[in-house]
Amino acid sequence: MHRYQIFAVIRHVTLVVFSVMSFTPIITAQDPLAPPAKVAKTEDANVDETPETPKQDEAVRKQEKRSTALFAALIAVAGIAVLGVGAIAMNMLWARRLRRLARDPGPRQTTVGNDFWFLKPPKPPVDPDDPSNRQPPPASETRE
Repeated sequence: MHRYQIFAVIRHVTLVVFSVMSFTPIITAQDPLAPPAKVAKTEDANVDETPETPKQDEAVRKQEKRSTALFAALIAVAGIAVLGVGAIAMNMLWARRLRRLARDPGPRQTTVGNDFWFLKPPKPPVDPDDPSNRQPPPASETRE
């Protein structure tokens, strides 16, 4: 697999993970202050129906709120860790590419031996009607 393809895969995986982590709280969010859902009472149910006291209801609400906050903190820490590892991986890939480019001498110069070609005076314009300034047509190449 080519290194540019690896970089693209890492970028796409990071994007997908970030998107999932961003929208998960929106999808699964519940109002922590809302009272818990009540089960419909039926006469056939064999359930002990002891009414909850307000203190127990408040304790349950606090516990749910605490667990929701803990889950959100865990998701935030996981997101920071994933993004940090992705940033380090991208940094390593770009650093390797930058080192390779820095070691590369680059293309050959077209002005070998004359580094100050731009300081030369310009050549006089060529008169297109003057036959002495015409160049011969390029030689035709024949293949055998």
